[in-house]
Amino acid sequence: MNNIIAKTKNYVIWLLSEKLSHKLHFHSLHRTFDVVSSVKEIAEYCELNNVETEILIVAAWFQDTGYIKKYLDHEEESKKIAAEFLKKMDCNDEFIQAVRTCIGATKKSSVPVNMFEMILRDADMCFLSSCNFRKYLTLLRYEEGEYLGQSYSDQEWRLKKIQLLENHIYYTGYGVKALNKLKINNLKSINLSQD
Repeated sequence: MNNIIAKTKNYVIWLLSEKLSHKLHFHSLHRTFDVVSSVKEIAEYCELNNVETEILIVAAWFQDTGYIKKYLDHEEESKKIAAEFLKKMDCNDEFIQAVRTCIGATKKSSVPVNMFEMILRDADMCFLSSCNFRKYLTLLRYEEGEYLGQSYSDQEWRLKKIQLLENHIYYTGYGVKALNKLKINNLKSINLSQD
């Protein structure tokens, strides 16, 4: 199990360190580490076996690699990058397809349909429940400004944050029980503040 995870980790660290735009303040190598950590935590809570956990950890490492090629719809590029690497590592087609499917579930418009997809989707959005969520959202604001040329007034950004928190749902039992409460607290703090 750990062999493909270790190889994936090393490859993704190299790939993002070398090829990721400096304008990606939020979708960074640091964030990838956060998502991997969250996947491990949620997978343990869900009592997944080693093979299932391996699929998810590998998918978590690759899920944002597509940002090296494009910003919008990066998930498709992430799936291609993962498949290409995993084929070189002689992973079987079933494993590769499972990783690709998990990555696809992180697309904002998708609805996860199985436990793997739900876990990676929840891990990808854990930042909404973090005590550092304001910092993460500030990084996202800078990123959208620099990378996409989008600018928001403080009030527009505040409303966008509120809408994101209000519309987001967690899918796993862990997300519903542990993360949702923290997300609601973050929403309350935004509603009480003016930033």
